[in-house]
Amino acid sequence: MPCVAFSLNGIFSQLAALLTDRGIDMTTAALVVSTMGISMLMARVLIGYIVDKLFAPMVAVAVFILVLAGVCLLIYGQHLSLYIIAAILMGVGIGTESDLMVFLTGRYFGLRHFGTIFSWVFIAHMTGTSLGPYIMGSSYDLHGNYIPILQVCLGLLALSTVLFAFLGRYDQYTRREK
Repeated sequence: MPCVAFSLNGIFSQLAALLTDRGIDMTTAALVVSTMGISMLMARVLIGYIVDKLFAPMVAVAVFILVLAGVCLLIYGQHLSLYIIAAILMGVGIGTESDLMVFLTGRYFGLRHFGTIFSWVFIAHMTGTSLGPYIMGSSYDLHGNYIPILQVCLGLLALSTVLFAFLGRYDQYTRREK
């Protein structure tokens, strides 16, 4: 999850700057960022409902494939409509990541030591969240554009998506507690 937090929060923090750098006026860039926020809100409710019905790691894979598509649109897109779609797709990822983190920690580690385990998971998540915006901005300062760091984010998100696909059944871990 730190790779997801790093990538998505880094992109979210720099999205307006990225868009204005590509010639989008500040008002429109703010609208695109707002679209991402609305998408985050809607994803929390919708994906939360879906995770209660389906196997959460596969839901995560589906969500992060959408996020990967969004990052690709940011890297290769040349039109405002593509940036709006990218913002919506990445908003779904940001709206889902922390909810999945809590849900999966509980499912895979149970509740017996949930507080301790989740605090370490949350520290890793917040480390990614904290470093993402700083490194994203520093990369822009170094390269003069966001493409190299967006490509790094794409790789980190792809790695995370593949790792989610390899998560096993929940009950094989929590049965040991009883």
